[in-house]
Amino acid sequence: MIEDNVVAYLLTKTDITNIVTARIYANTLPQKPTLPALTYNRIATERSQTLNTGRPGLAAARLQFDCWGKTYAEVKTLAEKMRLTLQGFSGVLSGGISAQAIHLFGEWDMYEPTTQEFRVVLDFEVWFSES
Repeated sequence: MIEDNVVAYLLTKTDITNIVTARIYANTLPQKPTLPALTYNRIATERSQTLNTGRPGLAAARLQFDCWGKTYAEVKTLAEKMRLTLQGFSGVLSGGISAQAIHLFGEWDMYEPTTQEFRVVLDFEVWFSES
């Protein structure tokens, strides 16, 4: 899954791991999480097919990354590091998957009053080659 390749790539980037260490979770945070942390979800995938073979070609996956923290400044710093790491990236991700391009689709700030946690949501579109 492309999200696993992107997460593995993020875990090689000290700008990210200096903040979250390995606290990157699929879908939801664990109960009583250590913050700051990241969660991620695949929102959608669009696939193209070649006309002559019907085999997969390029795919575009929308991946949402949520930056979680105890303070607004903490999540804004993490979100900026995420943006700088992924926006405009093209090249080989972990696992040998080739990313043609990664674009930031949207970004917004949120606050969870019940847990008193700050969150910045980053919505990326990852174009990659399927085998």
